[in-house]
Amino acid sequence: MKTIKKIGLCLVALGLLLTFAACGGSNSVSEENTQASTTGDIAPTPEPTPDAGPTPSPDSANVVDNADSTSPSQDVPGDTVSVFSPQDVSDATINSIQTYDDYLLMYKKITEDYIANYEAVVKDTLLYSEEAFATMKQQYDAAFESQKTMYGSMGNTDLIGKDELVEFLISYRDGLKEVTDAMEETLKAF
Repeated sequence: MKTIKKIGLCLVALGLLLTFAACGGSNSVSEENTQASTTGDIAPTPEPTPDAGPTPSPDSANVVDNADSTSPSQDVPGDTVSVFSPQDVSDATINSIQTYDDYLLMYKKITEDYIANYEAVVKDTLLYSEEAFATMKQQYDAAFESQKTMYGSMGNTDLIGKDELVEFLISYRDGLKEVTDAMEETLKAF
């Protein structure tokens, strides 16, 4: 199934490249930059829609957020003092999350890693558009805010349903990596 998905992503990217080439590309050369750049907006492709993530468990669905998002969480039974600072998006790092704050930090790290990798792949190609890239970043920021709305009020509380959250983060990371890998593979063919 993953192979079919990867082939599909490659075909979509290839189709966009061929469409762009068939249209003549409408390039312009600026005085500051001698490289050709597109004058039209070409959205980065194919990018998965930022996932809203797993639904909070029934136990956590009734939590009311009375705290300011910048204030530390209040001490409640089950709170864990966490000094989680993900440096990578490896399985080991994802599996080390203990609290809802850890989950949010890991989610943010995964999206930041994807955005950096995606930009590195398309930066010096005709597929790169600063406007489209800014829009993509806004979409992922909005998805993070959605996660923060669901889980932020739980702060340093121990995770309930950790296995499901870890599984979601790993599949989310893998799906984003498949997109950048497929794009890189497609661009190498040209």
